[in-house]
Amino acid sequence: MRELDAQLALDAGCTLGEGPVWWDGALWFVDIEGRALHRYEPGDQGDDRRGGVHTRYSVPGRIGFAVPSVEHGWVIAQDSSIASFRPGDPETAEPVELPSKLAVVEKPERSTRMNDGKCDPTGRLYAGTMHMPTKDGAGALYRFGTGVKPELVVGDVTISNGLAWHEASGTMYFIDTATGGVDAFDWCPETGEMFDRRTVATLENGYPDGMCIDREGLLWVAMWDGSRVACVDPAKGKEIGSIRLPCPNVTSCCFGGESLDQLWITTARIGMDADALAEHPQAGGLFLARTGALGLPTTPLR
Repeated sequence: MRELDAQLALDAGCTLGEGPVWWDGALWFVDIEGRALHRYEPGDQGDDRRGGVHTRYSVPGRIGFAVPSVEHGWVIAQDSSIASFRPGDPETAEPVELPSKLAVVEKPERSTRMNDGKCDPTGRLYAGTMHMPTKDGAGALYRFGTGVKPELVVGDVTISNGLAWHEASGTMYFIDTATGGVDAFDWCPETGEMFDRRTVATLENGYPDGMCIDREGLLWVAMWDGSRVACVDPAKGKEIGSIRLPCPNVTSCCFGGESLDQLWITTARIGMDADALAEHPQAGGLFLARTGALGLPTTPLR
């Protein structure tokens, strides 16, 4: 695969843009430190220069991720808790329902917050935590069952991040950013249980963050401090291509568009001083790349 360049779709100015999700004809993403859920409905060419509609919903607390839910509208990570949220009319940016707490995942005195989260192909939610500030081994990965009850599935995690599933092979992929790699588990669709953790790829020139998977089983991994999305072939155990971005901190990606042939990419500007922002003015923006790959539809929380 050759190197490609991503194009700015929306100058969102996110402090810590994360967690893109394609749902109901729009791209949704969060700004963790900006405490907002964003909705972006692309225009004719997939960017805001052709009539795209951007809506920002403010939420109390840091919002680690947002996933669509059959019962709740959306379920969001709110600091160290899980909450339901109904965003409402995109024209007014007024929510129908403010966040309503469903579960406390970790007690506030632990000084952790929820980070990346995603539903598996059966509709189970998996989500992780990290310490604030970062502390080795102080985070975890949880699986959420009936009533959004958290169940610890992986401990001793530093920065719980990217998640992806290859349903045909019964494989779940997981990133703890501090390890510098992508891990795999044997995963049981019927129960959600995971076994036999192993590293399938170690990445250099940046730190793996969020990720998604395409229909061919290739992983697309956002690289913090790497200015790219790495295309990883887990069978070969290596990076086989990349998408370049004009800013260093690339946080996550997902496939979207009517045919799921667009790769949407979030970025961050947190920690960048005036000189760095002058050099990378598009940091915190939402980017779009056309890779030739096709993604999988989003599964809501069931």
